[in-house]
Amino acid sequence: MFDRCLRVSAVFVMGAFVCASFFNTSAAQAQEGGWSPSKPVTMIVGFKEGGGADALARLVADHIEKKLGWNIVPQNRGGAGGSVMAELLKAAKADGHTIGMGVTTTFSSNPILNDALRYGPDDFDYLGTIALSQMVIVARSDAPYGSLDEMAEHAREKGSLTIGSMGTELEFIAQMIADHYDIELRVVPTRGGGEVLTQVLGGHVDLGFNGGAHHKYVRSGDMKVLVNLNEEPLVLTPEVKNLKDNGIDYATNIYFQFQGPKGLPADVKAALVKAIDAAVTSDKVRDMAENRMEMQLKNIGPESLTRLIMRDSEASKRLLKGKK
Repeated sequence: MFDRCLRVSAVFVMGAFVCASFFNTSAAQAQEGGWSPSKPVTMIVGFKEGGGADALARLVADHIEKKLGWNIVPQNRGGAGGSVMAELLKAAKADGHTIGMGVTTTFSSNPILNDALRYGPDDFDYLGTIALSQMVIVARSDAPYGSLDEMAEHAREKGSLTIGSMGTELEFIAQMIADHYDIELRVVPTRGGGEVLTQVLGGHVDLGFNGGAHHKYVRSGDMKVLVNLNEEPLVLTPEVKNLKDNGIDYATNIYFQFQGPKGLPADVKAALVKAIDAAVTSDKVRDMAENRMEMQLKNIGPESLTRLIMRDSEASKRLLKGKK
């Protein structure tokens, strides 16, 4: 009888020890981050499943789960240049249990250039960036021009050229280029960057916008880059001039980024910012961004990202005003 009681007591003590260890570990994790979620965190990904951006988002989610023990649930809600994701995120509760992954233009230019959207740049708390997209205009390698100036001269001779686009801002950029050179560029809308490349390679359009998937075709010799749409030099073709070098005062500054609904509590935002930064600088995310997608891995932080969004929003307002 005594032995049985002793065994029961030992089991009780062991169970109490395990429980105490569990709660101590959980408390330590919560204390380290300042806040930890009380339920799964939904990560709304503004891209279709299976692409490079989706892979980046899921790598970040996986890193946070492994390091902090949070349960991150990615949900793909692609469409309308990320605006589907943005509208869902705006409607979510600002408690840290819903975040979004998208691109800068979804928040800076899309709601300015498309007044049908039901959100604005001020409707979100910006958490950080993953990488700078490689936005360019490409043409087939056998095109009789290798720069924006040469393209414009060819357009004058031919009468007009066609350009594949996958977003509102890019259509405005095409018009800006056309106005600058006094030429006609006819925009052909597509459902994404992959379709743009197909149209260019097939000879269905003369030019096309792209943000990184063009790299393999540049390497294979099937395509060439005419202009860099970013402010910073490109990773693969750093010698290519940007719009400002060609006399056009504009840049896309498209980052892959994270954001939450407006009004996140300070401790919640701080914990999310810290978790995202640690994931962005992890080896797996770096390998995906730099080696497989050939983008510039860079987290500019929440404050700089917010300033960038607002600055580009004002630039889009000026762009829109100039077209009216």
